[in-house]
Formats: sequence, structure tokens, C-alpha cells
Amino acid sequence: MFDVDWAIPVSVELHGAGDHDLIFCTRDAANCLLEDWPVDDGEHFHQALRTFMLVLDGKAEPEDARDAFVAAAEEAGLVVID
Repeated sequence: MFDVDWAIPVSVELHGAGDHDLIFCTRDAANCLLEDWPVDDGEHFHQALRTFMLVLDGKAEPEDARDAFVAAAEEAGLVVID
């Protein structure tokens, strides 16, 4: 379920104005948070990581990870096209 595509991908502006990355699944979101995220703290940041692990373990749905990722992006002040 970690690689199951989300119904709607999330576009997030990580590297400056107009430079959007498309996030298609929980694995993409996890890699994004661990490798490219501008901050490494915050309630939604940590909740997203916990949700990703639940999806990996089959205890949450991929769309739960999508919602958690969007919340973390908004918390970090990133531009999100949801």
C-alpha cells in the first residue's frame, strides 16, 4: 500500500517559486519529507511520518497519508496545490 497511487496527486512547491514537485503516493511523500523538507519539526510533520508508517504496516489507508502530507506542507508554509 506504500506504493499505491493516491486518487489525486499533490503538487508542492519545494525549491522556490514555480518549481513544483508532484507527489503521487505515500513512498514519494515519505522521501520528500525525509530528503527535501525545509523543516524537520512540527506537529503535522511528525504526524505525517507516523501515518506513513501506519500505511506501510497496512493499518491506515494511502489517502490518510495524503491528508497528513498536505497538513505537513501547509504547516511548513509551502505552496500546495491539492
